[in-house]
Amino acid sequence: MTEPQTSPQDWSIPGREGGSVRVLVVDDQEIIRLGLVRILAKHGFQCLEATGGEQALEILGREPVDLVLSDLLMPGMNGLDLVKAMASRIPETAVVMVTAMDSVDMAMECLAQGAYGYLLKPARTNAVLIQVASALRRRMLEREFRDREAVLAHKVREQTQEIRASREEIAFRLPVSQLEGFASI
Repeated sequence: MTEPQTSPQDWSIPGREGGSVRVLVVDDQEIIRLGLVRILAKHGFQCLEATGGEQALEILGREPVDLVLSDLLMPGMNGLDLVKAMASRIPETAVVMVTAMDSVDMAMECLAQGAYGYLLKPARTNAVLIQVASALRRRMLEREFRDREAVLAHKVREQTQEIRASREEIAFRLPVSQLEGFASI
């Protein structure tokens, strides 16, 4: 199988230059964790590692991370618990679940709880890169949508204030006898 011609770090990710996309890989199995880190680092991602959900939350509390690749089944806090905790604390960070559990129901549950993707182990390089790129792209689009929504809400407030001001100006200039009909407009 051939490697992709371009890497996700080459794709346009707002606010990020080249290889500055930070990924936290969470897996209790060192061989899996190191394999994912190797794939990501080879393609220009900055990688952090955690052996479980609790350690991942500690890292996320002190370090900015763009994406978390997390195992689903781990001792202590599992991947689904991590996704739930992140949804309320760190909603800006995308999460992709990485698991050997080939279950549509579990995949749907992870997505319903806030995961951006579901990747089966053993993960092939292209599958990892596609899931990472997809999650980062979705995160970027959600941010753009939220930013546009905020700009539009601001414009609506400004225009509403302008309309009120112009109505008040008109009311101020009209003779009192004509104001009775103006109030119903």
